[in-house]
Amino acid sequence: VKRRPTSYFRASGAMMLAPCVPLGRYGLVSSVAVVRGTTATLKSKPSACVFTGGHSRLVGGRCSSRSAQITGRPLGLQPLHRAHKSPALVPKAKSEQSEPVGHQTGKSTGDASGPLSPEQMQHLREFQKGAARLSFAEESRTLVAQGSWGTLSTNSQELEGFPAGSFASYAADTNGCPIMSFSTLSSHTTDLLADGRCSLTVFSKNFSGAADARVSISGTMIKIEDEEEAKASREIYLQKHPDAFWVDFGDFSWWRMEKVELARLVGGFGRAGTVSAADYEAAEPDFVAGFAPMIIGHMNEDHADSIAACVAHFAFNSAANPPNFDSAQMVSVDRLGMTVKVSLEGQPMKLRLPFSKPAQSRKDVKDLIVEMTKTATAASA
Repeated sequence: VKRRPTSYFRASGAMMLAPCVPLGRYGLVSSVAVVRGTTATLKSKPSACVFTGGHSRLVGGRCSSRSAQITGRPLGLQPLHRAHKSPALVPKAKSEQSEPVGHQTGKSTGDASGPLSPEQMQHLREFQKGAARLSFAEESRTLVAQGSWGTLSTNSQELEGFPAGSFASYAADTNGCPIMSFSTLSSHTTDLLADGRCSLTVFSKNFSGAADARVSISGTMIKIEDEEEAKASREIYLQKHPDAFWVDFGDFSWWRMEKVELARLVGGFGRAGTVSAADYEAAEPDFVAGFAPMIIGHMNEDHADSIAACVAHFAFNSAANPPNFDSAQMVSVDRLGMTVKVSLEGQPMKLRLPFSKPAQSRKDVKDLIVEMTKTATAASA
């Protein structure tokens, strides 16, 4: 890879810096970064470029393949503030900004000149601080259970001492440990045969940027040699990936992360933590996750006004003059409540609306949402 004098690289496809984490429009500092159709500054020169398939080409720092991997020393990815500015990494103008950039929260989170008054912001902070949420362990287990693809980071055997990243499919077993099928042709298979220590980064299904949830689990990947265990692993995997006919090819073998030693969760802005092996193993995925998409779709399509009423009533009930929102969409729901993305005078924010009590069944979830919407609608009448 030829480094330009200005240290700029432009990716026209997806240029992944291993171990790669696809953050949509955003870049992530340290040794993990992804650029999608953007221009970025690299703090250190990549040491190697590895193409994993497809019609890949990298000329003068331009990558036209979604499967190209670049490995190197720990890298930093920064927005450009001089030549070659990219709209994907540089904040938009006030009139067109639709999402916070990086870990900025936008003026809607506390700027007195913004859509919310200081009194409303104070009430909102207090309300959000006390809102019930899943534990870090529960959220981590739920993300892993619901996911099917992730970024697998291994210790490279081609470039000793450096990490390597691969985009790989998986299915979680009942202990929250990923089961995977690898070909002997894959570089990550060679890496794992020499050193099974690895990590898998999984993203929420609606992931689009830094405000959305992701979790990285670390452990040791082992090759499954027992025939019965391999058969059971195949059944689990095919439930998640029914069209994966290639797993029966002769050069594929079954692997499992023997134990999750550590989980690192980022649940969005201001929500991040580490989960121990014991806590991860003891937790259970949230039961609502299995049917949450149907609830979310129904509420957003048929009851958007009710969602906005719930936000205005519950999040600002004690504040003077509750604001009217331009739009409100449910983005997630679990046994303890729902998370809503609202737009207030063009400014986006995510708010947590807890249920009055934990849901114990699917019917409970429906009844609790109906209860909230009825209360909010009556209060606004």
